[in-house]
Amino acid sequence: MNKRTARNQASRVPVEYIEDPEESINSTKTLQSIQKKLEGSAALNGGFDKLLYKIDSIENNQVQIGNKVDKIHEAIYHPDDGIFARINSTKVDHLESVSKVENQVSQLVVWQQKQSKETEDVEK
Repeated sequence: MNKRTARNQASRVPVEYIEDPEESINSTKTLQSIQKKLEGSAALNGGFDKLLYKIDSIENNQVQIGNKVDKIHEAIYHPDDGIFARINSTKVDHLESVSKVENQVSQLVVWQQKQSKETEDVEK
């Protein structure tokens, strides 16, 4: 290869490597706008940390709510001390007292009928 051919090949720079001043300015502006967006991004500037903190807070609140619901469930459905157990015992007591009252009323009705007969017999 002679010197002339080598010079011609060296002077031939591919088109994509030739810098156009206008293209260079556009590239710089694009890179600056990307940099501004990255600097202003809430997610990249502590946003994920805040999000993780909030998620931890939500998880803690859910655990507390779950514990409270368990306590409420226990207060309602406990076989000995729960509300339903108390209602059932009260219902049984109520039924017993109603039964006693009905028995007394039937005795009063029998007594009244007996008194009516005696009164009729005395009048005759």
